[in-house]
Amino acid sequence: MKRAMFSVVLLLLLISVYAVYAYQNEGSNLVQESDTAADIESDAVFSLNPEKGVVIREVSDVLQFDHESFFPIRILDDSFSKQVDAVLKYVDDDSVMRIISEYGSQDIDFFVNSDMIHDHIGRINFDKEYPKNFEISTDVIARDVYPKSRGGCYIGFSEKGMSKNADAAEYFFVIDGQSVMLYYKTVGSSSGRVFPVASVSEGPVRIAVTHLTGHIFFWVNDVCVGQYHDGKSGNFRLSYGAVTFSGGETACCSFDNLLVRKVGAE
Repeated sequence: MKRAMFSVVLLLLLISVYAVYAYQNEGSNLVQESDTAADIESDAVFSLNPEKGVVIREVSDVLQFDHESFFPIRILDDSFSKQVDAVLKYVDDDSVMRIISEYGSQDIDFFVNSDMIHDHIGRINFDKEYPKNFEISTDVIARDVYPKSRGGCYIGFSEKGMSKNADAAEYFFVIDGQSVMLYYKTVGSSSGRVFPVASVSEGPVRIAVTHLTGHIFFWVNDVCVGQYHDGKSGNFRLSYGAVTFSGGETACCSFDNLLVRKVGAE
């Protein structure tokens, strides 16, 4: 009788120990799953269109510390050290762009007859090559954007030959002196969409756009501030300049150290 009682007590004790062990393991797994979910959520915030997939932060970390290994070939490197007289470029019936290179930078003054409907883009296209995977970067100062947050200075890209496709999108990384944003529009639309990305301080700010195998990375002062998945394979037309959103009237920009690099084999 005593032996039977002892066996029952021992069995209950073993069950209790196992239950505690299982509970602790379950709690540990929950913490790990929670940490993983937090990481994914953090990366989703980092991404500007998380529904199309997120590149883990470690990828941007590798790019950050080793840009030149990914994009070793320089196809444009301009410090605007040569003075060039001012020229006027009429963008369309409602806007004109003044371009001048002096004092080691290129200034673009963009003037628009605002109609509260259309976005206007004053672009300088880089038409020598159309890379598939690239990095374009520049030091930029948004000297004047009026009214505030209605445009700014940009670097961007679009697919070569996309003007024949009204649904094709073009991408612009814009700085207005206070913040940087992703702006994209389709060729056939009068205006585009704006995604705020980061805040910036006054003074020269280095902005960059990296396109690598269908993913776009956005950089401010060599820090990756966002990513976007477009799934495009190129080739791309690169440009820089000034943009005013609907209601904007002027955007005055200074560019320096404009650099474009591409991968080694395309």
